Amino acid sequence: MKKTKKDNKEERKNMKGFRVKKAKSKKAGTNEIFTCFEGIENYGVRVFHRGANEKAGEEYHTGDNPSKNPERFYIANGRIEFNVSNGKEDERREVEKGMVVEIDPYVWHATRTLSETIYLKVIEPGQKVNDTVFLTLGEYKERFGKKS
Repeated sequence: MKKTKKDNKEERKNMKGFRVKKAKSKKAGTNEIFTCFEGIENYGVRVFHRGANEKAGEEYHTGDNPSKNPERFYIANGRIEFNVSNGKEDERREVEKGMVVEIDPYVWHATRTLSETIYLKVIEPGQKVNDTVFLTLGEYKERFGKKS
C-alpha cells in the first residue's frame, strides 16, 4: 500500500473510486456551517463514536443501496485511517476533522481510528437494501485484482 500521508489543507490526487476533500463551510454569525452531504434528500445520517485504535470494515458495497453509491463519511472530530483498494491500486490515507470521504461501489475498504473519533455516514432509512460484502483484502484481490 502507499505510505500513509496526513491530509490537511493540501489537495492530493485520489485513487480511482476513492475521494477525500475538505468539507465546504461558511460562516453564519459565530457559527461555521459545513456542507458535507449534498444531494441526500430522503436519507439519514448515522453518527459513530469510536475509541482510539478501533477497526471496522473489510468490505465493499455493490451499489444496490443508493446511500452507499457512493458511501460517504464526514469526520467530525479525531483522526481515522482508511485502507482502500480498487483491485489495481491500494491506498492508505489518514483523514481528520473537517474531511469528507467518498467510496465508490466495489472499492474495498477498512478503517482504523487513530484517536477518539466521531464520524457521520449517510444511510438509507430502514436500510431496505443490504449491499455490503465482507471479505479480507486478500479475498477481494483474488476476486477483483488485476490478472497477469
